[in-house]
Amino acid sequence: MTALSIQPPFPIITDIDGQPLEDGYIWIGTAGLNPIGNPISVYWDAALSVPAALPVRTRGGYPMRSGTPARLYVDSDYSLLVQNKNGSTVYSALTATERLSGVVVEVDATDVAFLQAGTGAVARTAQAKMRDVVSVKDFGAVGDGVTNDTTAIWNAIISLRANPVSILDTIGGSTITAYSSGIVEFPPGIYKVSPDALKIYQDVGLTLKGSGSRRTNNAVRASTTLLISGTSSGFGIQAYRNGGRGLTIEDMDICYETSLFTGSVLDILDSPGLTCNRVFLGTYGLTGGTRIQAAASCLRSTYDEFMTFNNCVFDGAVDGWWSDDTRTELGNTFGGSNTTFNECVFYDFTGSQVRHDGNRTRYGVAFNSCAFNPISVNCVRSVNLANVEGLRIDMNHFVPSTTYKASTEWLKASNCTGSIVNCTFDDLSKGGTVDGMLVMSGNRVFGTDGFTVTGGVVTGRSNEFSQGTNGWTFSPTYALSFDVGPDLFKVGVTRSYDVPADSANLAGRINYDSASDASGSKFRNTSQRVQVQNVDGKSFSVSSTPYTVSILDTGRTVLATGGANQTFTLPTPTPGTTLSFSKLSSVDLTINCAGGTNFYGQNSSALTSAKLTGSAMGGLVLEAYATVGWVVKSQVNSWTYT
Repeated sequence: MTALSIQPPFPIITDIDGQPLEDGYIWIGTAGLNPIGNPISVYWDAALSVPAALPVRTRGGYPMRSGTPARLYVDSDYSLLVQNKNGSTVYSALTATERLSGVVVEVDATDVAFLQAGTGAVARTAQAKMRDVVSVKDFGAVGDGVTNDTTAIWNAIISLRANPVSILDTIGGSTITAYSSGIVEFPPGIYKVSPDALKIYQDVGLTLKGSGSRRTNNAVRASTTLLISGTSSGFGIQAYRNGGRGLTIEDMDICYETSLFTGSVLDILDSPGLTCNRVFLGTYGLTGGTRIQAAASCLRSTYDEFMTFNNCVFDGAVDGWWSDDTRTELGNTFGGSNTTFNECVFYDFTGSQVRHDGNRTRYGVAFNSCAFNPISVNCVRSVNLANVEGLRIDMNHFVPSTTYKASTEWLKASNCTGSIVNCTFDDLSKGGTVDGMLVMSGNRVFGTDGFTVTGGVVTGRSNEFSQGTNGWTFSPTYALSFDVGPDLFKVGVTRSYDVPADSANLAGRINYDSASDASGSKFRNTSQRVQVQNVDGKSFSVSSTPYTVSILDTGRTVLATGGANQTFTLPTPTPGTTLSFSKLSSVDLTINCAGGTNFYGQNSSALTSAKLTGSAMGGLVLEAYATVGWVVKSQVNSWTYT
């Protein structure tokens, strides 16, 4: 049916003088013909059951039915003529496509067909087309930042429910009715909602889609903001168990308004499949004075799987992502798996920007090209993870503002397996503390200290350390096996590699490159369980005398090629180092220990000099014995020890 609407709240019909048409006449007839003499059936109701007599009279600019403004309905295209009481034409159109200012012709959505281009397309009504995606404003949401829109949003969600099915909401849980869902749109606006109200537990595959988030721009509001307003330690939005699976949130801010909210902005409990695209989670404030950290977290998750965050921002809470493994769900002990953050930003938190305490193991956590950037509040750590299997931290940037930073260290990964690669750990904080089965390569550290390794099997190389106390520190609290280097150390670093104390838990190898070590104190090793060897293993010629050998040449071979007798002095031994010598000239070669050190392995504990005389060619391989001397590992020809 086609509806002709020329009554409140639509514009009124005006007379020739511009005044509301009084005692006028409305004629409706066959399309293309003069309606006077060619009338068609006209009705007062959409069901076409109450006929209207022609012509329809007007009063105050509106068609009147028994003294009351009303709407006219026809069931086909039409022509239209409007006259004033004197019979003068106010408006005339042979088809409904012609319009007159002041007269609104409205077509009912149930009669307009949309036809998609392409073979096999089927025409559908506008009403059916619009039901594919609903807007919260279709259900009365105001979006003015004042009105509470919770009910309207819920009604929009409920309107999409289809294909009801009984499912078990979790292992050992309850049987519920779950529905297939769709897309709920949020036009530009600020939509206030009550905390603990938006609990998604029956609507599978629901998408909440806004018109744009603020992203990393704290100078302006988002186009769409969902504003949690009220007192609660619970949640802003929660996806709960299987009935909340597949929740997607896009292009909006989800914020809490005041410090009265101390819960989690987004809470995922035993509900797989969350996806957030271009979403801001956290504080409502824009400036440093209003960006509060009262909420427990921006994101809290327990028993979650397959969460994905793309281009999202987390800002303003105690913790950013709180992987909470302390909650109990029917005795289940599953921790969570397959969570990925792509190109996300973490700003101000008083606890950790990312946290998993590790009572239960998580599987598969990835941070790809993310930024961890305290702006106006010190966090304790940026990444604080324990017991994660399949951790991947790749191409992330850990960076302070002018003075704000991670007060303890940028990163802590405890009992984790995976890789920490291609990241930048910037100024004011320590790089981090790690243990587990980890690969750490291609990182740049420009902070107060580098990496401390406390256990597990750790490998890494091609890292650049620009400043700080140590590049690598190896201080095991349980069995540690490591294979690291070569790495680059700049002049701002005090010590490149540091094994500060021997331990039965130690086993390691440092692949050293003295040409890449510009640190002030070079390496320190106190353990015979750790080997330090130059990666080049090169041989180099020395023809001068006397010559003092450097401990930095560990793993290399010194070629004695002098034309006259030569004397070499060994450095003070460092555990894990080796030095090799080859006599290639027909002169005497004497190798002396540094003061207070000795040769071992030649039937005496107090030998300090080794000599090969005359034309005899030969070689000597020495291995450091703690700091007290050198063990003769092998020799070629008859060396004399005194």
